Amino acid sequence: MIPIRDNLSCKSPARATQVLIILNVIAFAIEMLLPAGMSDWFFSTFCVVPGNITEAFATWNLAGIGMGLLSILTAMFLHGGVAHIFGNMIFLNAFGKSAENRLGSLRFVGFYLLGGFAAWFFHYILDPYSMVPALGASGAIAAVLGFYLLFYPKAEFLSLVMAGPVPVLVSIRAYWFLVAWFVGQIIPGLDELLKPSMGAGIAYWAHIGGFAAGLCLAAYWKMVRPVSDVCYSPFMCKCGHEDCVKNGVSLSSLFRRRNVDSSCEHGCDVSEDEVQADLEHGRCDGDNHAPNCDHQRDSKRDQKTDAASDQSKQ
Repeated sequence: MIPIRDNLSCKSPARATQVLIILNVIAFAIEMLLPAGMSDWFFSTFCVVPGNITEAFATWNLAGIGMGLLSILTAMFLHGGVAHIFGNMIFLNAFGKSAENRLGSLRFVGFYLLGGFAAWFFHYILDPYSMVPALGASGAIAAVLGFYLLFYPKAEFLSLVMAGPVPVLVSIRAYWFLVAWFVGQIIPGLDELLKPSMGAGIAYWAHIGGFAAGLCLAAYWKMVRPVSDVCYSPFMCKCGHEDCVKNGVSLSSLFRRRNVDSSCEHGCDVSEDEVQADLEHGRCDGDNHAPNCDHQRDSKRDQKTDAASDQSKQ
């Protein structure tokens, strides 16, 4: 499955994600323009080679240690071919926007790089003596997928699926898409552990490690900042009335609450906590909000009336 776009509308255009994509494309262009005699040196220097890192630490070669750590960073921007970079950038573009909005651009870049380091660490510890150069942004992007799964599990993705030789566009919930993707890494990853000689040249455990790191970092951020309204999920009411089409809903009630006016035939199902969150973020002000906001607006209006009455008495 190839993710095209999700149904979330976010406040920020996600510039950091766009910059990361541009940097990956520039790095790939440099790879393609390398003279034939420099390719071996370039990839052995700037890709992750676990054996070189192990040897550098074993001999306490500071220059080697420095180059090994640098290679972990540079390998995140290198790719092995057009299909490799195309697939990675499709995923980064599809999932990065919402994750960046939730974290903020600078934090997102830090998160992306940290996820990439975690991914390559997983790859390293499984075979610290391997001399095969490894490269790709997949591990860092896997961290973005893990983050997305925790924060936006019920978002819907327009995805391209091959039905035999025919490509078909389907809509699928994020949790189904991402769980299927993760299973697609776990099965060959375990097979690679059992049959090392049968490896397909794909760093599955870098993907798995990045995904796990993304989940852990997302869980931490959810504790730090549990409520946010930077992204919305657009809805249209069943009644189809033009006034019923709203910009979206809060993340705390994603895919459960419909912001509609009274002309629609259905209401909404929200908890008291979600109503309180709406009040705190000002989402119950103005007209044409969900029915659960009405009594809150009335309450606020009554409070203002009472306050004005008290002032006039004074």
